[in-house]
Amino acid sequence: MTKKSSEPHAKMSAESQEKVQEPAREMKDEKIPLPELHQTRDVSEKVTESRELLGKQMSANLIAIAELINKPIPQMQVDEHGVFHEVKSN
Repeated sequence: MTKKSSEPHAKMSAESQEKVQEPAREMKDEKIPLPELHQTRDVSEKVTESRELLGKQMSANLIAIAELINKPIPQMQVDEHGVFHEVKSN
């Protein structure tokens, strides 16, 4: 009974060993055509510029929030989540 249960396991491991031992397929060196290469560079530059701009905007917003928290506006109040709410006076 133990031989039958171990045989499928032995077959499985032999099959998996065959798959592991297969030679790796070689990839062809495909050259990117020049126009596509320039488009890729343009897109990459635009993405980099966008990320830099977003980073600057986020920094400016964080500075503005820090200033507002330290110098609160009388009619505005910040809750525990950092959200500004208008304070209604009676």
